Amino acid sequence: MQKIAPLNQIAKILDNLYLSSFLAVNEQNIQKYGITCVISVCKETPKITIQNVESVKVNVLDLPSETLYDYFDTLADKIHQVIIGNRGTCLVHCAAGISRSASIILVYLMKYLKMSLKDAHALTKSKRPFIRPNVGFWKQLIAYEKKLFNKNSVKIVDSGIGDIPDIYENEVRSMIWGRNNPELAGTLVAQKKLEQPKPSIPEPQLAMKKNAKIDSSSAYTTTYRASFQNYPR
Repeated sequence: MQKIAPLNQIAKILDNLYLSSFLAVNEQNIQKYGITCVISVCKETPKITIQNVESVKVNVLDLPSETLYDYFDTLADKIHQVIIGNRGTCLVHCAAGISRSASIILVYLMKYLKMSLKDAHALTKSKRPFIRPNVGFWKQLIAYEKKLFNKNSVKIVDSGIGDIPDIYENEVRSMIWGRNNPELAGTLVAQKKLEQPKPSIPEPQLAMKKNAKIDSSSAYTTTYRASFQNYPR
């Protein structure tokens, strides 16, 4: 049996809600999972056209500067209509099923299941471990959570290599420590070192070199790559 690459797998978030990349959206998978509506949150891929399947598309790039917020309510409402109103099954995808589509899943979970952003992320990540909304989308998600519940479960912090949501602090700290201690990275010593309690980042010994210039968007991508490299193929 041919093994499917993680990015091309379809993740079941709820009984009637799925998340995937563009490459996973084909007639075979549509029939297999009983998909009745496909929501494409992607500018660079064509609109899905499969017989007897409703297709919705919004043209958004995976850039921190993009205003995905404008589509939050519209797409969350559409998912709700498909699942509750039509008793159908909805698949949300973008190019890789990591940032844009994952963000819309989080919005739906917050709005209709009344989940905090932190809990919505934890649930979605448990189903698709390499989801990673870009930092611009995180800021918009945080603003949306504030609008819904008048409080926040996630905040943006300065990691020393750019802004990140605080739920990624430990991951980024581990990445920076590994860069600064390459001879110990992956060893038992490193594991014990990282298991010790640590103050909030940034801290002097974990900071990048003073003259190093790192674009926050590329640093954020690096944290995703580190996460995905550890995901079993």
